[in-house]
Amino acid sequence: MRALPGLVPPLIVFAVIMVSIYTGWATVTESAALAVAVAMPFAWWSRKLSIAMLHECFLSTFNLTAISMFILAMAFFLNFVMGLLGVPQTLSKFAGSLQVDQTTFLWCLAIFYLLLGVFFETLPMLVGTVPIMFPIVVAMGVDPVWFGVFIVLMCEISLISPPVGMTLYVIQAVRREGSIGDVFQGTLPFFLTMIVMTAILIHFPQVALWFANKAYG
Repeated sequence: MRALPGLVPPLIVFAVIMVSIYTGWATVTESAALAVAVAMPFAWWSRKLSIAMLHECFLSTFNLTAISMFILAMAFFLNFVMGLLGVPQTLSKFAGSLQVDQTTFLWCLAIFYLLLGVFFETLPMLVGTVPIMFPIVVAMGVDPVWFGVFIVLMCEISLISPPVGMTLYVIQAVRREGSIGDVFQGTLPFFLTMIVMTAILIHFPQVALWFANKAYG
C-alpha cells in the first residue's frame, strides 16, 4: 500500500497517451512526445532530472531504435523470401478451399494467422493475406467489422510470438539482463490470455460488434 503512490506518475503518463490518441488530438508518435513532456516534471519532482540522466535516456533511445530497426529489417528479409516462395498466398488459398461451417472456418483462420505470425511481421502478414482472405470471409457471411477486430487481435498475438515477435526483442533490449528465453517464458500467460480472447471473439461475435452497432446502427 505504501508503494501505490509511486504508480501515480506512470498512470498519468498512460492516461495522457491514451486520451490524446482516442480523442484524435494526437497521432501515436505525437502522443509519445506528449508523454515525454509530461514525464519531465515528474523526473524534476523526484530530483532525478539532470544532464546525465537525459544523456542516458538519449543513448537508450538510440540503442532501442537501432535494435528494433535491425530486427525489423531481418524480419522483412525473411518475409521477402517467404513471399517469393508463395507461402502466404498458398496458405490463404488453402484456408479458402476448406468446406466447413462458419465457426470451424474462423477457427481454421485463427490457427492460420497464429502460425503465420510466428514467422511474419505484422505489416507483411496483412499485405500478403488480407486482400485474398477478405472476399472469402465476406462470402462466408462474416461481418467486415468483426474481421477487422479479429485481424488486429491476430497482429497483436504475432507481436508476442517467438521467434519474430517484435515486442519480445524490445522488452529484452529494455531489461538488459537475462536471456531472451526468459522473455519468451514470461510472455506465455499473456499469449494464452489472447488465445482465450480469440475464442470468445469467435463464439460470441457481438463482443466486437455491440459498440459498432450502437454507434452506427
